[in-house]
Amino acid sequence: MDKCCHGFSVTRVRTTERIFEMLLLHMAMAWWWEITHPAAADERGLSQSTENAILLAGAVAVAVLIVTVITSYVQARLPS
Repeated sequence: MDKCCHGFSVTRVRTTERIFEMLLLHMAMAWWWEITHPAAADERGLSQSTENAILLAGAVAVAVLIVTVITSYVQARLPS
């Protein structure tokens, strides 16, 4: 079995080189596809973002309400 300078078999080095070449080819093909086929505009984007913002604001409001209620309860129970 032939060995390269680092002790790996020549077959393993060639296989690794082939995998790297295929990876570069796939990346180039993906890049070419993105350039030649631009994504269509998503009409739902703004409404979905708005919905997420409203839900996040509601969650924050509930969290603030819970913290406020618990804080006032604990302060009311503390000795003067």
